[in-house]
Amino acid sequence: MKNKIFYMNYIDRSLFKDGIILELDGKNMQTTEQFFLEVEKGFSFPRPCEGSLDRFLDWMCDLDWIRSDKIYLIIKNAAFFLENDKQFKEVIFKCFEEDILPFWEKEVETVIVGGKPKVFNVYLQN
Repeated sequence: MKNKIFYMNYIDRSLFKDGIILELDGKNMQTTEQFFLEVEKGFSFPRPCEGSLDRFLDWMCDLDWIRSDKIYLIIKNAAFFLENDKQFKEVIFKCFEEDILPFWEKEVETVIVGGKPKVFNVYLQN
């Protein structure tokens, strides 16, 4: 398993038949506020992040309400994703690459009792 971020022009959704697909639209996430609202809604966070990156990371490294062992996050229209806050966009990518994806690949077993790794990939589609 190697959780990572993929940059793609076309995504064949039939490849994801045995997991959960969460599709968000980059056009709806051009600002930091829009990003948090869309992610909270898309992932069905139990409580809002209230603009807090720490809360976002806490929820993304919890996800116990998602029963699937494979999560595919597709961000379509990725060119628009956080277009109005490029610095925050870099922070979010860093969070996925250094925190969220490695957590679900291997760290979950050492942090959560009974925690099991998940395939968690992010697809940026233009």
